Amino acid sequence: MPSQALHMMILYLFILSINICTAQVVPRMAKYDCEEYCGDVLIPYPFGIGSNKDCYLDNWFEIECSNQSSKTTSSAPHYKPVLKQAKLEVLNISIGDPLQAFGGTLQVNSPVTFFCNETGSSPMANLTGSPFVYSQDKNRFTAVSCGFFAGMESAEFVVACKSVCDHKNYNASCDIGINCCQTTIPPYLRMMSASILYQGETRNADCDDYAFLVDKDWFESERSSSAHAVKSRSHVPVLLEWNIINSTSSLALFEGYVTNDSKPYKNNYYNYSAEPRCYIYTLDSKNRSAIAHQQSLRRVYCECPEGSVGNPYLLETCQGTYVINYI
Repeated sequence: MPSQALHMMILYLFILSINICTAQVVPRMAKYDCEEYCGDVLIPYPFGIGSNKDCYLDNWFEIECSNQSSKTTSSAPHYKPVLKQAKLEVLNISIGDPLQAFGGTLQVNSPVTFFCNETGSSPMANLTGSPFVYSQDKNRFTAVSCGFFAGMESAEFVVACKSVCDHKNYNASCDIGINCCQTTIPPYLRMMSASILYQGETRNADCDDYAFLVDKDWFESERSSSAHAVKSRSHVPVLLEWNIINSTSSLALFEGYVTNDSKPYKNNYYNYSAEPRCYIYTLDSKNRSAIAHQQSLRRVYCECPEGSVGNPYLLETCQGTYVINYI
């Protein structure tokens, strides 16, 4: 019996020596007295819901949460978050991590552009002057047509692709350019429009030709039903990258947390602090557009220290515990 107890004690000490003790905490992501969810979508600060302006950083980060259920039926409430100033439905918000070079991301619903005589299309959102850009890495310009050049243009860029007609291979992948084509977009885009060069031919009234910017990960996950299935949708998911522009007001708010040391507590555990850290950085100038040149390229990015979790933009102590070696 003593031998069994000794073995159990050794096993217990061994587990303690290799485990990371983690507190069971659910960090708060919104400010106090502010709604954290709109429907099923988490709304972390600097985004915020409602008429209380303290819930969000500035007007660009205000979320309008509206009930989409019909008032004439007894159906359960269905709430939809909308980025109020940009008028975009929000599907998901990420506050970012150290591997993201542009801060956080925002997945929104963006309109599909149809090229036909009878159906109008909503233009893509103009994000000029906002802290948002269309993600170059995460989005693809996609056009469904038969043998035409499809283009996307902004004030400075024009990108285009052309598909090859093959009516026997209707569901071919856009990767190979049959009845559908894709191309990347330039960096730091805040506005764009789509078009198709018909070369004198008449537009098809049944709207078989259409183009859209799309979150490539979502598109690839949905591709089993082919790009042509998008025809039944008015909107598709698009990924925006967001940041906090280094303005006078934001600098005053975050300057007490700004550091130049990316790992201030490495090999210095006795002085460990769970306070968030913020950095001021400049966007990569490679292939930078003139529009980006005209705007401030300095951004503020915040994170919780390694070993802790939470929303660093709240500028409150992050939560969690750290590695403890008992042997």
